[in-house]
Amino acid sequence: MKEPKAESRKARKYSNDDLPNGCQDGGVWRRNMVPTYAQFVASYEDPWVVQDDNAVAAMQVAWDAIYGRRVRHTIEVQDAVFTIVGFFVYKS
Repeated sequence: MKEPKAESRKARKYSNDDLPNGCQDGGVWRRNMVPTYAQFVASYEDPWVVQDDNAVAAMQVAWDAIYGRRVRHTIEVQDAVFTIVGFFVYKS
């Protein structure tokens, strides 16, 4: 008798088109948001073990400082911002 396959959740694949409107204007996303989060990760003794809640908090502080009221967004685990900025940082 075959074992039933465990259900797996597929992570949603995001693209830059899924980012909040206006965050890429003037190259701010690529020049500021991604490098700022990369600096945060680099401050960890082991950058591969940044907890999600710490990552979200750091991304939100960076977001608010960089975008202010121009582009409002609340970052959540596994949303487009969280996923894409993490991808760029860890693929480097």
